[in-house]
Amino acid sequence: MLSRSPRISAVSSFAMPMNSIALAEELAQVDKSLAKTALQDPRIKRLMTITGMDVTMALSIVVAVDDVERFSSPEKLVSYFGLDPRVRQSGDKPAYHGRITKHGRAHARPMLVKAAWVISGVPGPLRAFFMRIRDKRGKHVAAVATARKLAVIVWQMLTKAEDYIWSRSWIGSSKSWN
Repeated sequence: MLSRSPRISAVSSFAMPMNSIALAEELAQVDKSLAKTALQDPRIKRLMTITGMDVTMALSIVVAVDDVERFSSPEKLVSYFGLDPRVRQSGDKPAYHGRITKHGRAHARPMLVKAAWVISGVPGPLRAFFMRIRDKRGKHVAAVATARKLAVIVWQMLTKAEDYIWSRSWIGSSKSWN
């Protein structure tokens, strides 16, 4: 069994917090710079009118979607994010709807689910939807169902160039990076 020198372990345990502090500061600067650049895009500002959507989530969704005109319907966007349920059907038997397919953009799907979790704690129609599904199927299924509904709302907002109708105007000021 190898033993570590007390001097080496003391130095490495002292250096780690300093490196993580410097890394955290550097990441904060990158986030701030990225947010300032991202807020110049009207699509990102529009998505941030959704309660629970911050700059990082909106930027991830806009980057994943690119041009919303590529998707002829909201169902196509939901499928692109991999939030549509698997359907198994054979012959005249009824269709079986299973778990989500998880096909598509893997980094944007968790952003929508994360936004759904935030939305679940804020009063509004999406929270009511989350609570209704949570009572029937459980909180994890409700979060994914809310993320799917959020993807449909994103498609509608970007296609019609309209802000979220249930937004609270005073929230937008706290989301921006000054």
